[in-house]
Amino acid sequence: MEGKKLKLFKDYYGVGYSLYAKNTVTIQPGLTALVGCNGCGKTTFLRMCNDLISKKKDALIINYSNLHDGGIMARDRATLEGRYDRLARLTLGSEGEAMSENLGTLVSDIGKQIRRSEAKEVWLLLDAMDSGYSIDNVIEMKDFFNFLQEQESNRTFYILLSANAYELARGERCLDVQEMKYINFDTYDDYRAFVLRSREKRDALTGIS
Repeated sequence: MEGKKLKLFKDYYGVGYSLYAKNTVTIQPGLTALVGCNGCGKTTFLRMCNDLISKKKDALIINYSNLHDGGIMARDRATLEGRYDRLARLTLGSEGEAMSENLGTLVSDIGKQIRRSEAKEVWLLLDAMDSGYSIDNVIEMKDFFNFLQEQESNRTFYILLSANAYELARGERCLDVQEMKYINFDTYDDYRAFVLRSREKRDALTGIS
């Protein structure tokens, strides 16, 4: 199945330079882990994708940030919805239990939005999804996305997740957001070396010493 070619904004924030080495990228169907050091443009790329895909009338876009929509925001949402049982679990449980709770809520929300939509093209733009997650959480999340694509085989899924740790990138198709090219990692050492090189590129571009 052919991917979707996106034309990127050259200078998204108007700071005088482009974060990315290319002006276009082709996103392949299925799960893609966005990789690079902190500050290299993974979150910006997700925002850019949202801006570009939102122009399509036949696509469903679901955005989620584990940093902004999880944690205290999840507790605020539970309060507003009057779900005090969930609020108690998020407040009194361990960090790991809270992360599992947030993942369960995300899975439920994705399912609801897909059932309500007739769109044949679904974009899941998910940021910082492995922040604070255990290996078990990451495996559960990957299993869900595989299950979702199997159950909704009449739709085409583009699942973009920013990765901050090796476990999410391991065994997956990865997109180096700085170079806008696909890569894979065979070992943790390969991933670690890549992130360090990514940080050097970021520092050279932004003038950080």
